[in-house]
Amino acid sequence: MGRFGPDCAFQCRCLGQCDESGECVDSDCQVGWFGPLCQYKDGALISHLYSSPTIDLGVTRNGEECHAIQSPFLMVVTLDFYIKVLSLRLVVAKGPPLNISIEYIGYDGYRTNCDNEVLLRFANRSTSVEFTCQAKELIKYIRYSITSNTSLCMFNINKGRIMPLDTSAANSTSSGPESQSFKEVADGCSDTNNLCGCNALYPNAEVHVIGLTARYNSNIDSVYLYISRNSTRYFIPLYLLLRAISKNETTILNYMQRVPEGAVARFPLIHGEQIKRIEIRFLSDNTPFYIPIYICEVEAYGGRSLRTNYVITLKLSEANI
Repeated sequence: MGRFGPDCAFQCRCLGQCDESGECVDSDCQVGWFGPLCQYKDGALISHLYSSPTIDLGVTRNGEECHAIQSPFLMVVTLDFYIKVLSLRLVVAKGPPLNISIEYIGYDGYRTNCDNEVLLRFANRSTSVEFTCQAKELIKYIRYSITSNTSLCMFNINKGRIMPLDTSAANSTSSGPESQSFKEVADGCSDTNNLCGCNALYPNAEVHVIGLTARYNSNIDSVYLYISRNSTRYFIPLYLLLRAISKNETTILNYMQRVPEGAVARFPLIHGEQIKRIEIRFLSDNTPFYIPIYICEVEAYGGRSLRTNYVITLKLSEANI
């Protein structure tokens, strides 16, 4: 036990003794820890990054630490579940071509590479890279490195399936005297005339509501909104209010979050609850007001594959830049 390293700054995670470099002398790592120096912890999602000997950072999922994590770096992730199918998304700052290598590792040492990435642009300043891989054996560790000169803004890993919401006109409605029919918000669209790089929306933040209705009462773990704002022209605080409703029309959760500038708004839901409907409303400190908010993509994440029918209800204001 004890500590090691300069100024004894690091905790020894070995069952027995550590040497001066942190390696276990005559034992294995403590339960729940792994790695050459027992520095990686089994958990819901624990990451370890290196970009220099002095940087040891975990990645936030909302992109707030994007400026702090510069590549090239190596990241090792350990999961608290065993999986064969993995959905992995990275969001990196827009810049040079991304040079990334991903490897899955099982407890038995089996290794497999993941190289069937799909690139989806959703914002002017960043790029979303999505990986979906089928492994031959159960995966416990993920090891990936980025050698291009870029910044990592956000990543998320899901043991189920990434489910982009269908926001096409066939599954959406808008009503009210100020409402306008809206263009389709598509995954991976190529129009670059706005911040999102897609036919995004200009909602009235006071009344804009997004509704998600599941065909079956499903265990949805979290909801992501990929949003971009013109922060150079507008500085009005904007908030999202999420309301999760159960199958018996009981409100399970009311959750408010401030919308970050040009980043991702994530709503963690109660794990295991059967959710019938999710409503997301835009709120502002200055009501009413009209600002261009580019809703690039909406996703729901579940612990298992879900067959869902998404209904998007929008009340929009007409705005032009």
